[in-house]
Amino acid sequence: MAKNKLNMKGSGNPNWKGGIVKTNNGYIWERCINHPFADKRGYVLQHRLVMEKYIKRFLLPKEVVHHINGNREENRIENLQLLNNLGEHNTLHKKK
Repeated sequence: MAKNKLNMKGSGNPNWKGGIVKTNNGYIWERCINHPFADKRGYVLQHRLVMEKYIKRFLLPKEVVHHINGNREENRIENLQLLNNLGEHNTLHKKK
């Protein structure tokens, strides 16, 4: 195996951006490989991580974190609201 192929994962990859990825739909994913709800690449939505840190527990899969100002990149706790489920989230959006 070629030497330059050995460290192509994580920080060894020239495209590494510190474990932060922004998707086309505006959400930010953060690498957190030991998280119980990480995807197969080890990433979790950053706004969910921020809320978990604030409430000091893992979110339940049904819980939804709403961006109050609608900006999916703004993951300050002041801009996040925890909702019990997707139904509550949909109701919140219908009111606006």
